[in-house]
Amino acid sequence: MPRLEQICENFTPDNTTRDFRLWCTTYPSPVFPVSVLQNGVKMTIEPPKGLKANLTGSFSTPPIADEGFLDSCGKGVLFRKLLFSLCLFHALLQERRLFGPLGWNIPYGFNASDLEISIQQLRMFLDENESVPFAALKYCVGACNYGGRVTDAKDRRTLNSILDRFFNDGVVAVDNFSLSESGIYTIPPSAETLEDFLAWIEALPLVAEPEIFGFHENANITKDAKETNTLFATILLTEGGGSSGGASSNADDAITSTATEILNKVPAEFDIEAARVKYPVRRDESMNTVLVQELGKFNNLTKLIKSSLISVIRACKGEVVMTGELEKFGHALEIGAIPSAWKTKSYPSFKSCAAYVADLLARLEFFGTWLEDKPPNSYWISAFFFSHAFFTASKQNLARKDAIPIDALGFRYEMVPPAASAEPPTVGVYGYGLFFEAARWDGDAKLLKDSYPKVLFSPAPLMLFEPKKIDRICHPPGCYSCPVYKTGDRRGVLATTGHSTNFIMDILVPSDKPESHWIQRGTALLSQLD
Repeated sequence: MPRLEQICENFTPDNTTRDFRLWCTTYPSPVFPVSVLQNGVKMTIEPPKGLKANLTGSFSTPPIADEGFLDSCGKGVLFRKLLFSLCLFHALLQERRLFGPLGWNIPYGFNASDLEISIQQLRMFLDENESVPFAALKYCVGACNYGGRVTDAKDRRTLNSILDRFFNDGVVAVDNFSLSESGIYTIPPSAETLEDFLAWIEALPLVAEPEIFGFHENANITKDAKETNTLFATILLTEGGGSSGGASSNADDAITSTATEILNKVPAEFDIEAARVKYPVRRDESMNTVLVQELGKFNNLTKLIKSSLISVIRACKGEVVMTGELEKFGHALEIGAIPSAWKTKSYPSFKSCAAYVADLLARLEFFGTWLEDKPPNSYWISAFFFSHAFFTASKQNLARKDAIPIDALGFRYEMVPPAASAEPPTVGVYGYGLFFEAARWDGDAKLLKDSYPKVLFSPAPLMLFEPKKIDRICHPPGCYSCPVYKTGDRRGVLATTGHSTNFIMDILVPSDKPESHWIQRGTALLSQLD
């Protein structure tokens, strides 16, 4: 691998950006991304964009481009097949970042050094063993070289699932082995020289279809939407802060109007004392405690919303000083974003301000009905600030009733028709309000199916969460362990459990396809949409 000084030794301030981008294509970055200072110019080198360009870069740089390297292994044919498969695997991991949370919950900086050490290990393992030691290779590549960067448990599952597709017996035993469903991406059947590989890569499509990544065709829409949102967010950041007096007056009027409208919609706080009287702490009903805790959190949020709206209205009228914090608050209302001040006491949300307020009012109505009437037959899972407490309480009722340690309990999941919620279940709870991303539920077949074209999200059915002893839970074969997240971003702070704080739980969903199919598609359940 050439050092950065070698890559950039001829770079001067007179070179154009286009010249430098061409060098970046020829020499993939050994660190992703990396900033270097050369002749007083700071440059950031990133991997070539596109699967084809990434493969070309891998086969155009050392060690693969070194003379005689392709023949340096005693098992030349096997080595060349697995080498191409490994390079395609490397390119695929880097390109999945473009698809946002569908690709990785957390974007990782996989780089050329990961590929280089994997190539050296591949050659060493082939030279030292009569047969291909796939288990050892997968461990070194998937758990150490690339997996060492992965911090999210679900991302690690995705990486290993992809690796299984590129490191298997078919790659070495079948000529022209297909690495994608369409058959476009295959192992070169007779490539022996570097020129053969480059010619094979040159014949690949310039733009890679989502199927090579394991995605549904809808993934292109997700990728384009992500890029568009990033562009508009960047444009908003470049918006100037200065304005004329007339424009400022118009902005103040718009902020006042928006703030007043929201203020009139937000209801009064819940009566916590009345809630504690009606739903006291009881050993046999842990859900009472969850309700009171949720009402307290929503009271804190609504108090903050009201006080901040009143303050910004008074500031726009000139009754109080327009501080920098209030100015940022008003600007957020003006562009339709959730004010950052609200996020300190709010549940996670990436909605616009109008959609956030509508969602908040719906949650308040759900808990208000529960408080005034009785516990619902089915629960809106998305309404809870802390849904983990809701699921824990549903298990705790059974644990206390039957004197079972709560750690010994799990959930049996069942998709049920909407009519089932006419009465509450004997054991457990009914839950609704989740959405499938990158999949849909087929109510007739009662199986998880691929999404319809151009339909990114589909509602999940009513679900029964039945707590049972873990050793007695029986699910039908072929279920997909589908992760449930609070938001579509899927990313959160890494908790001590090894999961993201955005992660809620895994739900087993019946499927007639292998689990790897849904893992590589990035299929998940979301409690709310953006």
